[in-house]
Amino acid sequence: MSAAQPLLRLTGVSKAYPGFQLQDINLELPPGCILGFVGPNGAGKTTTIRIITNLVRPDGGRVEVLGRTWDRDEVAIKSRLGYVPEDNPIIPPGTTPFSAPCWKNSMFPAIKQSSSSPRATVPSWR
Repeated sequence: MSAAQPLLRLTGVSKAYPGFQLQDINLELPPGCILGFVGPNGAGKTTTIRIITNLVRPDGGRVEVLGRTWDRDEVAIKSRLGYVPEDNPIIPPGTTPFSAPCWKNSMFPAIKQSSSSPRATVPSWR
């Protein structure tokens, strides 16, 4: 990936489900920029993110992540990309991240100890 190359590029991406259609999505994310998806329910935000992360295959178009395509460089992309979905299977429903089994011996005791309720605040890192 060259310095001027976009971190993310979607070209003509489309996906159709019964009652829903994502059509001709074109997007480029230059290095150093932050991207947020904002829109009403059903607008295609989650579908687009799932296409970008290769959890859903597009019906058409091309997806490039870090200058690579999923069909040619899946391992290389996965080694550099992180994604935590809204419906995270690691944390059981009805638990907070601070009471989940994976946090019992975590390396984040300051966060864990400061969380007395599900609406715990994370201590300042400044």
